[in-house]
Amino acid sequence: MNAAWRLPRARGWIVTALLLLPWHSGWLAPGASAAEVTVSVGEAQALAGHGRGVASLAFSPDGRLLVSTGLDRTVRLWDAGAGRQVWTLCACEGRDIFDASPHAAFSPDGRLILFADPWGGAVRFVETATGRQVRASRLRRFAVGVTADTPRGPMVATSFDDQTIRLWNAGTGRSVRILRGHAADVLALAFSRDGRFLLSGSQNPDRTVRLWDVATGRGLRTFRGHIAAVEGVAFAPDGRSVASASWDNTVRVWDGASGRERHRLMAHTHAFAVQYAPDGRLVASGGRGWIPGYATPVRDPASGERLAPGIVLWEARTGMLLRAIAHREAITIVAFAPHGRLLAAGDLEGGIRVWPIEVDKR
Repeated sequence: MNAAWRLPRARGWIVTALLLLPWHSGWLAPGASAAEVTVSVGEAQALAGHGRGVASLAFSPDGRLLVSTGLDRTVRLWDAGAGRQVWTLCACEGRDIFDASPHAAFSPDGRLILFADPWGGAVRFVETATGRQVRASRLRRFAVGVTADTPRGPMVATSFDDQTIRLWNAGTGRSVRILRGHAADVLALAFSRDGRFLLSGSQNPDRTVRLWDVATGRGLRTFRGHIAAVEGVAFAPDGRSVASASWDNTVRVWDGASGRERHRLMAHTHAFAVQYAPDGRLVASGGRGWIPGYATPVRDPASGERLAPGIVLWEARTGMLLRAIAHREAITIVAFAPHGRLLAAGDLEGGIRVWPIEVDKR
């Protein structure tokens, strides 16, 4: 060990280094000197409001605002820098759905937020400035939904309990096509940056990741190897690789062209979330627990409580563990701001944190 970082604290969160400090249990990354970048993580900004787990997070195009959805059936807009809540929208229509996963994203110009509302079975267009719904398109009921701006306009991808994925025109509510191929319910969906492709991840016993062509509905690739349910999926910005998070304790990075596994990353007993940084250099994963032999639990110097690695930052090219952020609750979602200088995470109890980060070449 030849380097160490100071561990800043933020309201119960402890940012840890990769090396063991004399007074503290931390993280050890064998061969960490091979990493090509270093990551600095600043003090967290806490955003309190959701009463239940956070399902989705998305930054505005300029990185100043953050929209979140929660299992408390609310959509909330935040000033990411000040930690101030701007408005709240209640998704009060419809009955509860087991494992519902609401999703919200900004339009390309940032003026609207598209909200995939599973309880109301609709995609809602909401003014960013006011929180007022300007229109809605009715869909069939769904559990998991994601929105994206595509070459064919705004679209929504949804799944429920029939092992299929449905693509919808968000403006009209018209069903565009149905994607079939999974042999179990779909738990995770993600559009590529340009909206041309879709990733999906499935429950046991299928537990595969699949790549789809949005324009044709054709399945392009199947990524096999997970031995438990796939809870999160993400595209690299250049589309050449994809990542998946699974209950089998792993985050895996795959070659998009060949389907070959590039890296198998282990730090969580359950991995729920995964996301690439906008420049593609980092992968952030979120989950609960730690893997004995791969990571050491962190102790809070004040209370002595052992904290699990809620978020881990990896180098995308090498798969090296760069930094870890400990937390008491399981992390359910992670998101980077478009400029790459902010990282947000939501947890199972409704908490949200936003960190400033800096990435430098060695």
